[in-house]
Amino acid sequence: MNIVSYLQTQQPQLRRQFQSALVSGHLSHAYLLSGETGSPLLEIAKFLAKSLVCEHPSPLADNVCWSCLRIDDGNYADIMIFDGSLATIKKEEIQGMEASFEKTPIEKAGRLIYILHLVENLTIEAVNSLLKFLEEPHQEVYAFLTTENESKVIETIVSRTQKLRVLPVDLNMIVALAIDQGIPLQDAELLAHFYQDPHKMKAILEEDFYVSMRDAFTHFLEALASNYSKAHYIAIDEIIERFTQKEHLRLIIDMMLLFFGDILALQNGQEPSLPSYVNILKPLLKRFANLEEALLEITLARGQIDLNVNATLLLDHLFIILLKEYIHDHD
Repeated sequence: MNIVSYLQTQQPQLRRQFQSALVSGHLSHAYLLSGETGSPLLEIAKFLAKSLVCEHPSPLADNVCWSCLRIDDGNYADIMIFDGSLATIKKEEIQGMEASFEKTPIEKAGRLIYILHLVENLTIEAVNSLLKFLEEPHQEVYAFLTTENESKVIETIVSRTQKLRVLPVDLNMIVALAIDQGIPLQDAELLAHFYQDPHKMKAILEEDFYVSMRDAFTHFLEALASNYSKAHYIAIDEIIERFTQKEHLRLIIDMMLLFFGDILALQNGQEPSLPSYVNILKPLLKRFANLEEALLEITLARGQIDLNVNATLLLDHLFIILLKEYIHDHD
């Protein structure tokens, strides 16, 4: 993703807000970047961090100086990045960071920076350690925290940070850009709900787990139209018992919400969010009742992913919730 162009064209308010603080010398010691799922939060946080140490800022990072390039490579000594999308951020990591930041900066910029991506994925103990650090900010220490769900970030963290809101980008525009990158229409529509960067979408499309998951879900939906038993078997054999990692679980639940949300939308005469899948979804309109309650329960269950629940058991439970609303043929 060309993050400079993205900020200029899609997030001008955020760009102006941070640039003004940087130029005036009124930087906050901690920023909270919040945006929808799929927003390039980590990429933005890295770029703003670069802007604090860039060798030739104008006034934001030029993205090509030696310092900026070393940040991209993970070789800049005074920046620490913790990615909560990969694993829960633990107390020991926060304490190790705090200990490191007690020392004098190594780089000539003289600033110490840490990025916590998806702070909603910190353990309670890690949150408590972070709060102590935020309450007593050190001079020339800056933080960039990100979240896809601000309601899950405790108020004491929110109140100690300067908020930067990443606004939603028009979905149709993302789909169009993805298609221009050679991504097939159905994949473009589906992935646009999870990623705003067509290059990221293209990379995901090359991942075996996504292709397998997409095909299994499509197979499941097609079977539901005429053969409940076959669909039930596919749910167990091709989805529940196959995809057990946390990141896979999120995507499966999000696919559930998208596809069955579209069935509900079509039942109510509304436009679907995945128009290219209508031919697969239309045969299911008379196969389901009371989807509102099932979708609500699935939405609530999504919040359990970070509680280290058993993925297989959770998926099994969610498919039971969906399939109990299935209307069987009567002889």
